[in-house]
Amino acid sequence: MVRIAVPAIHLVGCVLLLAKAGAEDPRPESCGVDVFPNDEFAVCNVGSSCRDEYNRANGTLNKMWPEETGIAPKRINGERNRVKLNEYQPVTVPKFTELGYKKEKLNPDTYAYLMEWYHGQMENKMPVTEKWALDNTYVNHWEVGTKMTTAPMRIHRRLYQDLLPVMEEWSGTKLKSTACYGVRHYYRGSILANHVDRVDTHVISAIINVEQPGEIIFYESASVIHGRPQAFQGSRFANIFVHFSPAEGWDVTANTVERAAKFGKTQKRQQESATDEKAKAA
Repeated sequence: MVRIAVPAIHLVGCVLLLAKAGAEDPRPESCGVDVFPNDEFAVCNVGSSCRDEYNRANGTLNKMWPEETGIAPKRINGERNRVKLNEYQPVTVPKFTELGYKKEKLNPDTYAYLMEWYHGQMENKMPVTEKWALDNTYVNHWEVGTKMTTAPMRIHRRLYQDLLPVMEEWSGTKLKSTACYGVRHYYRGSILANHVDRVDTHVISAIINVEQPGEIIFYESASVIHGRPQAFQGSRFANIFVHFSPAEGWDVTANTVERAAKFGKTQKRQQESATDEKAKAA
């Protein structure tokens, strides 16, 4: 099944998810912030001839600090790789569900446990500014930084324990836990460019929005393009991320996607060449 043939945009929990056309679109107001997606972002992120939707959304990739000499070419290459993955990874990675994501309410006991830790942490220790790779274009860290409240292992274990059975039921496959990040804080002006996650560990994932009581999103993070390509207009919001991969038989790697990209590019060149030959013959 190729889910993203003609994508539709969906806004769920402050994150855009591109899924199959015709699915019902949640209203932006349900997010509680000013985020207004439009179809051109969907088109640009699946390999159209659009010239750089990220530049339109964010200004320019060449906006550097003075000491960052030589970073601009690396950052532009990083952006090209992001767009390449968006084009080829969703049609290469096997799918588990019909839509690719689901919005749910977190188990009240799990949420209470998480919030008791989180609020205590926020009272006693400020979030730490994250250090992103300078060529990373997934977030506009050179303009608006993000911060992280690191979660201890007891929180990781509790989230893995509580989420594993419900995510296995949703995805229809046995899973293993692979990663759990702490709470990431985004601020006004922050952009999360549409992207797909790494195919080895971030296959079936969950986002818990700690600022909206008990809201959780399940999504196929390696195959569903997701992000927030327009600048956040609120003051702050915070998410915690939990990732899983299939427990058995998962042999999809970055090389799998790279081979698909090379094959796709070869096909495009052949099609373009055939079109040119027809035009000359006419």
